Amino acid sequence: MDINKIEVLIRSLELGSFSKAAEEYLYTPSAVSHMAKAVEEEVGTKLIKRTYAGVEVEDGAQEIIGKLKEILNLKREVALLAGIRNGGKNTVTIGTYASLLKNIIPTLIKQFENEYPDININIIVDDKMRDVYESGKANVFFGEKFNDVNPRGFACEKLFDDYYVAVFPQRIEGEKDFGFKESLSGKVFIMPNDSKTRKYMSEVQMENVLEIDSQDDGAIIQMVREGLGISVLPELSVKGSEGVFFTRLSPPLVRSLVMMYDENEYKKNSALRKFVRFTRKYISIE
Repeated sequence: MDINKIEVLIRSLELGSFSKAAEEYLYTPSAVSHMAKAVEEEVGTKLIKRTYAGVEVEDGAQEIIGKLKEILNLKREVALLAGIRNGGKNTVTIGTYASLLKNIIPTLIKQFENEYPDININIIVDDKMRDVYESGKANVFFGEKFNDVNPRGFACEKLFDDYYVAVFPQRIEGEKDFGFKESLSGKVFIMPNDSKTRKYMSEVQMENVLEIDSQDDGAIIQMVREGLGISVLPELSVKGSEGVFFTRLSPPLVRSLVMMYDENEYKKNSALRKFVRFTRKYISIE
């Protein structure tokens, strides 16, 4: 008996819909329906009935569904015991940017581990996040979507928009006007290693440009704090920093942050599925 098909069938009943279960497991509704039918054929009786509202347990099949749930619980217990015997837990590895690690991920992980203490979270923070993503070192990636299509079939779900801000050494009189692109001209500008910022600032006449060949936004914030110039950075990178003032740009500059993961691994890895589902609830995905 295929445990994965049982899991999808039970989840369909919990959600009351083949379509909703399909969304969670990255299948088509037709595929989910076929899985449910395969379980019914193996069991030898009808388990699900369709209604105007969706799907529910067939009359008289509640006891069998209960036994199928027991099979799933036994699977989870076996996985937990195997993890204990191997001296560890199920693990999900996150690849991400330092700005997200600073402002979003700690609380997300804390709440996730409170709900799923049997799953361990590892984190990779790397300037060359594309290499981490391509190598498969991380199960799930938080950051900007890569421009080209990944041949390995990664799912991509938008998390939220992160607006870029102009960063100054201190609060300035007339600060409401300092987010306008024109107001940034004639100043020393600290240029981060960011193609979006470089393109945005290409039409602005700066007094001098300090090129920083690093993706460490913290170093740039420190340089601004010391009065060496101004800069433009994502708001998440600057949020919570002391000794600097920042304001959103006008016209706005935005980066869309996403969650990416391998669709095939998602279907097979229950720990990854739990983490992805939890993240969807924790962060309002558009």
